[in-house]
Amino acid sequence: MFQLINDIVTQFRESFKRQKTWQWFVCIVLGFMIRNDHRGVSSTISALRLKPGLYHTMLHFFRSSAYKVSELYRKWIEVVLKHAPLLHISKRLVLLGDHIKITKEGRKMPGISKHHQDSQNSGKAEYIEGHNFGQISAVITNGETSRSIALMTELQTSGTKSGGESLIVQMVSLAGKAASAMKKSAIVVLDAYFCSGTTWETSDKILDETGNRMLEIVTRAKSNTVAYYEPPKLSKSKRGRPRLYGKKVKLFKLFSERSAEFTPKTIQTQDERQNLVYAVKIEVANTDGLIKIGTYGDADFRKRP
Repeated sequence: MFQLINDIVTQFRESFKRQKTWQWFVCIVLGFMIRNDHRGVSSTISALRLKPGLYHTMLHFFRSSAYKVSELYRKWIEVVLKHAPLLHISKRLVLLGDHIKITKEGRKMPGISKHHQDSQNSGKAEYIEGHNFGQISAVITNGETSRSIALMTELQTSGTKSGGESLIVQMVSLAGKAASAMKKSAIVVLDAYFCSGTTWETSDKILDETGNRMLEIVTRAKSNTVAYYEPPKLSKSKRGRPRLYGKKVKLFKLFSERSAEFTPKTIQTQDERQNLVYAVKIEVANTDGLIKIGTYGDADFRKRP
């Protein structure tokens, strides 16, 4: 194990302009691996038994101009592709994406903002002051057991009120950066928070060198999700604006109206076996294969082939 760790951290040497900066990088990585608590730099100093006076020296590493974070991510992805057996489905890499909110006590720390906790854990406050991180991970598997491995993480702040990008756009863009760095098309698995027209609109803009879409989004539909058939074609003799949407179909009604089309399946989760039913079906409304998708309460409608 030690030899493997040594081989991996040695590959990062070319990403640093200075030898000492790379040596501090190795110390910090090892400190993250063996520390027993999460008190930031103090935990690393304690775990490595370093002199307390090196605290400020270690802080300077994170502000150093001898490396670029983008280069470290690029090198890390190269290492993952080289050493890890990653899960692929239909020749597409499987990526996982989600947000995590970290509470911070310092009110004047950079990037601090107010966040709403969506967690169902009653021990967490409804609103917190802290940082919001977005992370994209891949899936390591040996065919029986699977684990996630982080690829890219960044501090994300919602810019919807200030005119910047939303958290949804930032997360999908981060997945696009990871897929582009790995030079592979990907299936990105997200939770129900990302079930929005903005998610697919952003993913449609992420293309490879040949102009093909790189990302396919898999997420849980919201309970108010609806779809629309193509509107009937009217004769040109009729006056007025043509209809934009045809018959509306509520997603949740399909579970009862088409229950016979679902297939039962038993899956193994972390601690138990669960029974579920699923259905895989593709329908098109006309020869052009266009289906309009939207949700109640907003105007996120789009056409997908």
